[in-house]
Amino acid sequence: MSDFKGKVVLVTGASSGIGAEVARLFAQQQARLSIVARNAERLNKVAEECRKLGAEGVLVVIADLSKENEAEKIVKETIERFEKLDILINNAGVGISASVENVTGNDFDKAFDVNVKAVVLVTKHVIPYLEKTKDGAKAYFPSPEIKAQYDAFSSSRHPLGGQNLTVQEIGDAVLYLASERAKMITGICLFVH
Repeated sequence: MSDFKGKVVLVTGASSGIGAEVARLFAQQQARLSIVARNAERLNKVAEECRKLGAEGVLVVIADLSKENEAEKIVKETIERFEKLDILINNAGVGISASVENVTGNDFDKAFDVNVKAVVLVTKHVIPYLEKTKDGAKAYFPSPEIKAQYDAFSSSRHPLGGQNLTVQEIGDAVLYLASERAKMITGICLFVH
C-alpha cells in the first residue's frame, strides 16, 4: 500500500518541470492533488495525466502567486474540495533573466513576491491544516541556454561521473521527504545534486 494513498498534496508551480513531475509521482501513489499554476492549458494537461496515473482526485487551481490574495485562495479551495491538507510542496518560482545592470525594480519585486513572499503566505495559510509541515525543493534556470551551460559545467565535475540531475530525481527526493520514512527530518535544506 502506498504511503500517500488518500493524502491531500498541494503542489504550486505544477504546470511544468519539477512541479509537474512531483504531481505525477504523487498521482502514481494514489494521492489526492491540488495543483496550482498560472497557465491553465498546461495545468489541465498535467491534471489529466495525474488522473490517468491513479490520483484519487485532482483539483486544478489557476492562481498567480505574485498576488498576495492568491495564497489564501489556493488553500481555501483545497480545503473546500478535500476537507484536509497533508502535504505542501512550495515549488512555484520565477527568476530574473536580466543582468544586475539591467534589472528593474518590477523584475525584482515579481521574483521576490513569488519566490519568497508567496512561500511564506501559502505556508501561513496551510499550517492550520497540515498534519506535518515539510516544504519541497525548488530549482530554476532562467533560460535554456543557461541551463545548457550549467549542465555542461556540472557534468564534468559531478562526483558520480558526469550524471546530471533529472526532474524525476528531484521528485523522488520530494516524495521521500514527504513520506513517513523521513519523519525525523525537518528544518534542513537537502541538497539533491
